[in-house]
Amino acid sequence: MNSNSPKVSIFMISYNQATLIEEAVLSCLAQDYSNIEIVISDDGSTDGTAEILAAFKDKHPDKINLILNPVNQGIVKNSNVALSNCSGEFVAFMGGDDILYPTKISRQVEAFIAHPEVVFCYHPCHILKNGVITGTVGDRAKDVVTNFYEMMANYGAQIPGPVPMVARAAIPAGGFNEKISTACDWLLFIEISSKGKVIRLDEVLSIYRKHDNNIGHKIFSYADNFLQTLDLVEEKYGKDPKVVAACNKGRKRFLLGIIYNAILVKNKEALTKYVEIYKKSGGNAPRLIYALGSLPFSSWLFRSIKNSLKKIF
Repeated sequence: MNSNSPKVSIFMISYNQATLIEEAVLSCLAQDYSNIEIVISDDGSTDGTAEILAAFKDKHPDKINLILNPVNQGIVKNSNVALSNCSGEFVAFMGGDDILYPTKISRQVEAFIAHPEVVFCYHPCHILKNGVITGTVGDRAKDVVTNFYEMMANYGAQIPGPVPMVARAAIPAGGFNEKISTACDWLLFIEISSKGKVIRLDEVLSIYRKHDNNIGHKIFSYADNFLQTLDLVEEKYGKDPKVVAACNKGRKRFLLGIIYNAILVKNKEALTKYVEIYKKSGGNAPRLIYALGSLPFSSWLFRSIKNSLKKIF
């Protein structure tokens, strides 16, 4: 590794993002760190995204490695296509609708150089909705992840798409696990963090865009993928009692979050389903939680109870 400026692969996946992809690519090209390759795998877009990307490739052939898949393969297979084409010592993840601030890559490289034992580096990011920055995610002290066990127990969806940079040598041979249909990031993060330390930089370095087409918006559709992740981790590492304890904690934290979202949007079907799973996982007060769903002030009340319950485990 070149200790002064190791090569970084910016991993980007895209699908039908013609109105957003240009801003995403330009944010990569605007980095103040020069030793990068931008690896983009497009999953058979039909809206002009591929043509926009091809034009960028023509202008920046030395920076952009473009893979245009002729047919749609799905997010997990497309992610593995992008990952298999990354050649840098480090890989920074993002989607075709995300935005990187100019110092994103340099700050994370500095962290890796300063801490050779680190294999996973992340940071808070801004949330962009309808063209407006609405908040920050990933900056809460209670969610800090520093190791393998905390990646299971404390993750809580606080590491969205344009946030992680990882050591490529720590990525498992198969890349993203294709047993998980869509939300496959968390399992990859857990596998990587089993190889070394994790560090969070307390600086906002990217923007995660919330809209109707990304996973964050469709949380109920993909919730089972997050629970499946913990089942797969227990299958592989379950002989370690610390793994079992961490998975139990992570499962309860995630379920409390999904139940809160169900109450917030008044999704009674999801509320019933996940309260029952929470009960089976040994969660506290499932009947009380379910009853809250019918109260007019349920969102505020449950948020208070959820925070109290999290402190128990």
